Amino acid sequence: WVLHEWLSQLILYWVYSSFGFPGLRILTALLFTLSFYIVNRLSYSLNANLFHTTMLTGVFLLYSLPNCSPRPQLFTFLFLSIFVYALFRLKYMDDRSKLILLPLIMVVWANSHGGYLIGLVLIGIMWLTELLRSLYYKRQGTTLPAPVRALSITLVATLAASLLTPYTYELWIYPFEVMGLDAARVFITEWMSPDFHKLLYQAYLAVIMLYGVILIYSPRKPDLTELLLSGAFIFLGFLAIRNIPLTVIVIVPLFALFARYLDLPDSSQQLNTETQSSTGGWVLLSICMVTALAIYKYEQQQDPEIRLNETLPVAAVDFIKNNNISGRMFNNYNYGGYLIYEFYPD
Repeated sequence: WVLHEWLSQLILYWVYSSFGFPGLRILTALLFTLSFYIVNRLSYSLNANLFHTTMLTGVFLLYSLPNCSPRPQLFTFLFLSIFVYALFRLKYMDDRSKLILLPLIMVVWANSHGGYLIGLVLIGIMWLTELLRSLYYKRQGTTLPAPVRALSITLVATLAASLLTPYTYELWIYPFEVMGLDAARVFITEWMSPDFHKLLYQAYLAVIMLYGVILIYSPRKPDLTELLLSGAFIFLGFLAIRNIPLTVIVIVPLFALFARYLDLPDSSQQLNTETQSSTGGWVLLSICMVTALAIYKYEQQQDPEIRLNETLPVAAVDFIKNNNISGRMFNNYNYGGYLIYEFYPD
């Protein structure tokens, strides 16, 4: 048994022990919001159009909200956002200052969630494609300022950092073992492919098709890195529902980049000085409205203890404890974590 999420479990347990359910809610909101913010800032740096980038990162919000719960995968959302930010800043702005963070983050990521493999895939694709681009232009007799050396050092350092876990190389095998389980694909909804009979996933398909159209009609054609990254992560999103937020984290900045080259109305540049000065007021008003709505929704929610009794076999667990029932247990998959939590160490 590979406990690949041990560090995030410790963090969640400490927050719950110290601050209860409100603490878990705040931590969940913080991790999710930081991911959203990083994607937004990167998109804006590639597009410089506030309207475009706000709409695009709204897509990230829409398709990630169902996954916004106190689970270890929130650490993958955050760390992948940081990886994308650092690598895209390197590619498009020759900013190498953020690369030093990636091996350090990988140490935490590899001990927090099995999704750390996505970070290695991301760096690996960028290293390979930038190397091939560099070799191609060299054959053509021209030089391309491809950051191959920086990517090579980062890839090796990040790979080494991913070994700094209690399981070392065994952790590299674990994600493939999980993805190869027939039970995971058959019985766990989020491991299934999106059901395009549902409106939510039809909209997701429409977004991906729109992205394809923009790539086709953009005056600036995608290079090998952009094509392979897009194809790999779109494939992951079609493979399993749980991968859709990861796909969106990578696609949204690229979407923003190519939307910049189209002849679209640039609302951010059309703003006059007076309108710009009033933007801060509208932003403040929006924050106040969202905060008020969040407080209202929070007050309307049931007490967490009531929710627990509705969704988990609390009374059955109490009965087993009170009557000293022992032996191997056959249970619903969704109850497994709760039963481990309640019956430890037996």
